[in-house]
Amino acid sequence: MAQKPPRISAIQSANERIEEAMKEAKGEGKIREIEIQQIDPPKFHDRVECSQADIMSLANNIKEVGLLNPIIVRQLPSGRYERIAGYRRIEACKLLEMTLIPAIVVRADDKLALLMMLSENLQREDLNAYDTTISMLQLLAVTLRMSNEEMKSFIYRIKNAHNGKLVLDESEIEKAEEVSKSLARVGKIDISGFIAKMRLLNLPPMLIESMRLNRLPYTHAVEIAKLKDEKLMLSLVAKVLKEKLSMRDTKALVSSMLSENKSTENRDASNGLKGFLGTLKKIHGIKNQILRDQIYQKMREIEELINEDQ
Repeated sequence: MAQKPPRISAIQSANERIEEAMKEAKGEGKIREIEIQQIDPPKFHDRVECSQADIMSLANNIKEVGLLNPIIVRQLPSGRYERIAGYRRIEACKLLEMTLIPAIVVRADDKLALLMMLSENLQREDLNAYDTTISMLQLLAVTLRMSNEEMKSFIYRIKNAHNGKLVLDESEIEKAEEVSKSLARVGKIDISGFIAKMRLLNLPPMLIESMRLNRLPYTHAVEIAKLKDEKLMLSLVAKVLKEKLSMRDTKALVSSMLSENKSTENRDASNGLKGFLGTLKKIHGIKNQILRDQIYQKMREIEELINEDQ
């Protein structure tokens, strides 16, 4: 009896799909000059963080040696073009007041266009850890035909399976194998490493922006998140970036700040308890029995309200 082929094997990796599309485009001579004003941004979630200085630097290079690599677009039913790859090149050409730009026009449906855009994103050397993780998650979701949330849930099922907390069924095992292959092929990372990086998705927005805009290392961001208090996190992020602190120094500071914060909380709690006991002593010293009973009754009513709220 012939072995049933895995369902997922028919889904090619992002890189294979891109190479196929690029080869087809070049083979058919589809590299041509198109009007920049006819190019629209992608309708997919487009993560672009690029400083004006980087764009100006690229513009100077283009002015000196020309645009070495064409952008990648697909043509829309309206006749306009949708950018798949080349945001910085387009912006640099705009700075130079160019009206035309070399482009590879590919035939791509929504799925292939998204795969190409994500893979292009993952090839960027300056892509931060957060956006790399998000891009990989989206790439896996598209490859396995899941939503982003379904993909996240499945990754955590794989984690629990590795930890012996559950057993994957046959179809899930096939998908898990495809996940591992895709991560190794496109992201050069194994499933355990990717699961560890998914912690970034739950970080406070302030730390995420620091990674994306200020190049805060993700290991530092995960450690700083232990502080919980946003003001403390902001102050430590500023110190880490300014002084370029090592992971060891960052851990030591986080530990010190947590200890100091705990001591403050304990001191406040102790002072609060002393104040409460002092108040009880004053109440107990009231000679008017009726007044004292009224105060105790109010305290019981407050206690009941608190218990109901909980």
